[in-house]
Amino acid sequence: MFNFKAILLIIVAIVNIFLAWIVYFRNKKSQINIFFSIFAFAVGLWALVLGFYHLSISLNTDELLMRSSYGAAVVIGASFYYMSLVFPLKKKKYRFTGIILLLVSLFLLFLVFIPGFLVQSIVAKNWGNDVMLNSFGYYIFSLFFTLTFLGGMIIFWKKYFTSSGIVAKQIFYIVSSGSIAGILGMLFNLILPSPLFHNFQYIWIGPIFTIIWSSSIAYAIMRHRLLDIRLFVVRSILYTLTVVAVGMIFIFVVFFLGQNILGSTFRGIILGSVVISLGLEPLIHFFRRVTDRYFFQEKYNYQKIFRELTESMTRIMDLQNLLDTTTATIKNALKVEKIAIVLWNNGKDLPAEIKQVNLNILFDIYFSKKKPLIKYLSDSKMELVSAELKIEIERGKLRMPMAQAESIVREMQNLDIAVCLPIISNNILIGVLALGDKQSGDVFSIDDIQLLNVFTYQAAIALENALLYKQVQDFSKTLQGKVDEQTKDIRTKSGEIEEKNKYLQELLEMKSDFLRTVNHQLNTPLSVMKGYFSMMEEGSYPADKAMPSIKAGLERISSTVADFWDAYELEGERMKMQPQKTDITEIVSRLIPEKQKMQLARERNLTIEVLEPKFKMPIVWCDYKKIAHVVSNLLDNAVYYTRQGKVTLYYELLDDNYLQVNVKDTGVGISEEDKKKLFQKFSRGNNATDLRPDGSGLGLFIAKKIVEGNWGELAGISQGQDKGATFSFTLPIYKNQQPDASQEKPVSRKKIVRFKKV
Repeated sequence: MFNFKAILLIIVAIVNIFLAWIVYFRNKKSQINIFFSIFAFAVGLWALVLGFYHLSISLNTDELLMRSSYGAAVVIGASFYYMSLVFPLKKKKYRFTGIILLLVSLFLLFLVFIPGFLVQSIVAKNWGNDVMLNSFGYYIFSLFFTLTFLGGMIIFWKKYFTSSGIVAKQIFYIVSSGSIAGILGMLFNLILPSPLFHNFQYIWIGPIFTIIWSSSIAYAIMRHRLLDIRLFVVRSILYTLTVVAVGMIFIFVVFFLGQNILGSTFRGIILGSVVISLGLEPLIHFFRRVTDRYFFQEKYNYQKIFRELTESMTRIMDLQNLLDTTTATIKNALKVEKIAIVLWNNGKDLPAEIKQVNLNILFDIYFSKKKPLIKYLSDSKMELVSAELKIEIERGKLRMPMAQAESIVREMQNLDIAVCLPIISNNILIGVLALGDKQSGDVFSIDDIQLLNVFTYQAAIALENALLYKQVQDFSKTLQGKVDEQTKDIRTKSGEIEEKNKYLQELLEMKSDFLRTVNHQLNTPLSVMKGYFSMMEEGSYPADKAMPSIKAGLERISSTVADFWDAYELEGERMKMQPQKTDITEIVSRLIPEKQKMQLARERNLTIEVLEPKFKMPIVWCDYKKIAHVVSNLLDNAVYYTRQGKVTLYYELLDDNYLQVNVKDTGVGISEEDKKKLFQKFSRGNNATDLRPDGSGLGLFIAKKIVEGNWGELAGISQGQDKGATFSFTLPIYKNQQPDASQEKPVSRKKIVRFKKV
C-alpha cells in the first residue's frame, strides 16, 4: 500500500528523471549534456528505489532495492565528479581520468551487488525495515562517494571563483543548491546509517533535498540559458501544471460532487467534462502568465515593439529624430543601459552619423571599417554576441580564425558592447546597431536577437533615406545661405549688381541642375523598380527576371548618394585628407587591368596603355585612397567617352617639386561651350549626356577637389569636339613632409599643369 514517504520519493524521482531526459535529448552529442543526464537519472533512480523500498513488498525484494540504491549512489558520485571536470567547457582532455573513474565505478558496482559485501540482510522492525551493513564494505563505499562528490563540489567552486558573466551564474546555481542538497543528503543517507550510528529511519529524507537542487538547476536553465533548454523546460512546466490541475479538478467533480451532491458518478463525469472543456483554455492562459511572470520577467510584446519601430521608420524622415526614436524604443523594450546606431556613407571608412546612449567612446575611431569587428560584420552580415563568441573561443569551435575572434572580443569589451548587428543595404554595410548588457544581467534570448535582426533589415532603407534627406536639406540650406548672402550684397553694393546677379544666376542654375539630377538619378530607378514590383505582385513578370533590374536600380541610387555625399564633404572641406608616401605607379598598375576588363572597353576594342617614363619615378605625398579614386574616375571617363582608338596614361616631371599624371584619349573631346562649366557640380556636356546618360555630373568636381586637397591641380584640355581630350593633375613630390600637414588647409597655388604633345 502506498504511503506518504513512498509517494514523495516517487515524485522526486519523476522530477529528476524528467530533467535528465530533456537535457539528453536536447543535445545528444554534448559530453556535458550526457553526464548531466546520467547524474540526474542516477539521482532519480536513487529516489525511486528508496520509494519502492518503503512499500516493503518483501524482505528479499527490499534487500535488492537497498543494494540498487547504493549502486545508484556510486553512479551519482562518479558522474558528478566527471561533470565537474567538463562543465561548462571541456578545455582539456580527461580521457585517462574518465577511464580510471569508469573502471573503479564498475568494480565498486560489482562489489555493491555481491550479497553480504555491503548489505547483509533486511530485518523487520516496528518502525519499518532495518538494514544490516558490512562495516568494511560500507567504509569503502563511503570513501568513494565522499571523494567523488566533495571533489566535484570543490572543482565547481574553484571554477565559480575564476569565472564571470553567464558561466559564473550557471555554476553558482549548481554549487549553491548542490552543496545544500549534498550535505543534507550525506547526513541522512551516509552518516546516520553508518555502522557508527546505525539509524535507517530517516533515509527517505535525503532524496527529498534533491528537489532543491533540481529546482535551482531548472531556474538556472530558464534564467541563464544553462544547457540551452530554457523555452522547452518552461513550456514543459506549463503543460505539466495544466495536466495536474485538470486531473485534480476532474477527480474533485467526479468523486466528490458526483457521489455526494449529484448522487451519481456518471453525472459527475458529465459535469467534469463540461467544466474541463470550458475551463481548459483559460487554465492554460493562466499558467502561461504565471510561468512567463517568474521565468521571463523581462519579456516584452514582440508584435507591439515591431509595430512601434515600423511606424517610426515609415513616418519619420528626419535622421536625428529617427535615431532618437528607434534607440529609445529598443532601449526600453530590451531593458539595456547602453545602445548605439552608427551609420556610414558608401565608400567611407569613418562613420557619418552616430547616435549613442551611455557609450561615451570615440566611435569614429573604434568604428572604422578597417577594424576587425566592423570588417567581420561587413563580410558575414551576421550578428555577433560577445558571450557566445567567448564560449566558441574556449571550446575551439569557431566561425572565424582564432586571432580574429580574440581581437573582436577585445574590441567589444573595450566598447562595453554585448551584441552587435550589421545594417545592410544593397549587400553593403551602411550601419551597425550595438547594445550593452541588459540591466537585469540576463543574456539576450533568441526572441531578442530575432527582433533586432528584423529591425536592422527594415531599418536599412529607412535610415539610408533619412541620411539622403539630411544631405539634401544641408545642401539646400547651404545653397539658400549663399543666395541670401548674394541678395544682401546686391542691395547694399549697387556697383556690383550685375556681377552678383550673374553669380546668383549660376547658383540658381546649379540648384536646377541639382534638382534635375536628383529627379533623374533617383526617381528614374525608383520608377523602374516600382514597375517591376507591380508586375511581380500581379504575377505578370517572374521574380528571377525582375531582381537583376531591381538590383541595378538600387546600385545606381547607392552610387548617386555616395557622389552627393563626397561633393558635400569636399565643398565644405569636411573630408579630411590623410597624406602619406605614395608610389603612384602602384595605383596605376592596379587600376589599368580593371579598366581593360570593362565590358565597354572590350566591346569598343579600346587600347588602354601606360607609357613608361624616361625618368626615375619619384615618391609623391598624397592621400593614397582618394588619389586612387581620382585616377579611376579619369580612366572611367576616358573609356566612356571614347568610341574607338585608345586611352593613354603617362607621367611628366615638373621641376623638382611636382609630378604630373596625364590621361589622354581619342574620344569625343570637349566643345568650347562645355569647357566653361567643365568642373562645375551637376554640369555635363552634350556629348557626355548622350554617351553616358546615367552620370551624376559630380565626377570631375569631386576629382578636382580631392587633387586640390592634396596640394595639386587638375586641368583638362581638348582641341575641340571629336578631337579627344587630356586630363592632367599634379601632386607634390615627397620631401620629408610630416603627417601633421594633413590638418592644414592647402594654400593657393600657381597654375602649374603643363600640356604637351605625346
